[in-house]
Amino acid sequence: MALSQNKSYVHIPSLKPFIGLTMHEMLEERVKKNPDREMLVFVSDNERATFAEYKKRVVDLAAGFLLKLGLRRGDRIAVIGANHIEWPLIAGAAKAIGVGVAYLLIGHTLQTLTKVMSQVSCKALFITRSPDTLYSMACEMIPELSESIPGDLNSKQFPYLKKVIGAGSNYKSGMLNFDDLSVSGCEEEVAKVAKKVTINDVSHFTMTTVQNIGLIT
Repeated sequence: MALSQNKSYVHIPSLKPFIGLTMHEMLEERVKKNPDREMLVFVSDNERATFAEYKKRVVDLAAGFLLKLGLRRGDRIAVIGANHIEWPLIAGAAKAIGVGVAYLLIGHTLQTLTKVMSQVSCKALFITRSPDTLYSMACEMIPELSESIPGDLNSKQFPYLKKVIGAGSNYKSGMLNFDDLSVSGCEEEVAKVAKKVTINDVSHFTMTTVQNIGLIT
């Protein structure tokens, strides 16, 4: 793969060539080699997934991103919550279709979260199943949420934000249900989009300081 002269890559001198694969392509390679090896373990939730199982769930969720949320390559989303399986599923699905993810931290102030959401121009916000205080925080940040039609949010503060998705007990008024997003049987559609994603696409956004938000390809 030809590397852009306008991008930065970390690659020390080595006999091995630069890999040049996207995260989704790396996942596909791992599934080919070790499909039944355990990849994820969430002890407190009693949830586990092998590489093959994870890829299946990621592709189904990516199909939901495309067909139900209308997300496209280059769009941005945000996710906040405690450590549950939703995190790697959302990240994997987004990376598969070239959607950038802003990872929001629970410990950040409402002012900081608002700043990140505004600067990144997120089209969708995902809230994991815990803590259960996240919905009230989201309503404080987005006053229109509780009275909005799920999937058709009109926020004065966040004009780009149209969909808020909740998981578990955090699925409440004005939100779409995370458990209803996945669409099976659309592997070819996801594969077509995934083929267009390159290592130059934005993977995620990380906040280095309150003033600065960096992007990672």
